[in-house]
Amino acid sequence: MTNNTQQRIETLKAGLQRQPRKHGTRGSYMAGCRCIQCRAANSRYSCGREAARRQGDKRDLVPSAAAREHLKQLSRKGVGYKLVADEARIAESVIWKIRAGERCQIRKTTETAILTVSAEIARGDASLIASGPAWKLLDELLRDGYTKTQLAKWLGTKTPALQLVKGRPITYRKAEQVKRMYDDVMAGRLKRD
Repeated sequence: MTNNTQQRIETLKAGLQRQPRKHGTRGSYMAGCRCIQCRAANSRYSCGREAARRQGDKRDLVPSAAAREHLKQLSRKGVGYKLVADEARIAESVIWKIRAGERCQIRKTTETAILTVSAEIARGDASLIASGPAWKLLDELLRDGYTKTQLAKWLGTKTPALQLVKGRPITYRKAEQVKRMYDDVMAGRLKRD
């Protein structure tokens, strides 16, 4: 066996050895420690869970199909899993695994948190949405005699051309920017050059 192979084996063995857990925690009890502190921590956890169950706190496992379908619907509306995770206050990795089908069952509380997230609530500035409503406003301004160069300038583009393509999704931020510009033109706050 070569020296490099021997080093790799030693590294793997060292990685497999678990770090000792702090005593007096349920995690240490679950890892196999049965000292008095760890048993007491497990007992406190069990009593707390039982009291919560009696008060109606159900952390029952449910199929993740409904949550997965909701995540896919949100995705089609331009809301990504990271925005859903942020809004539902659930780890991104958990949302990703549910969406990918890696988690077949989830807690009822997790399902409820995901299902309460709507596209309007979770919409982030970088979310992609249909460009139709924004183009409707832009087309109205173009019919009123405003040039694409002028509109591009008001939208803050670096080039004197509109950086929007009809039929392609745009960011929520850009759509809001077009709407604000339209409102400013209609209110007389923006004048032609």
